[in-house]
Amino acid sequence: MAASRRTMTSFKDYPAVWISFADRLERSIRFTGVPVLIDGERPDIRPPPRLGEHTRAILEEIRFPPCDIEVLSNQPAVAADTGEPS
Repeated sequence: MAASRRTMTSFKDYPAVWISFADRLERSIRFTGVPVLIDGERPDIRPPPRLGEHTRAILEEIRFPPCDIEVLSNQPAVAADTGEPS
């Protein structure tokens, strides 16, 4: 007897499989979660960082001068998150 085949759509309402977050524009983003337990609990899932969310902190960590960070932040090639939707 063949085992039944399951697809992702058969798990569409199973909370261990799907995680939802709102993006910067308040749209719902849904992706697969972690379907395992660690010490009896699901690991925390956080949304991925927004484009440029950590740019300033990284530049400060590698000791970029603040005036250079400001100049770079105004360049189109360097994303710096302002917290505002683009």
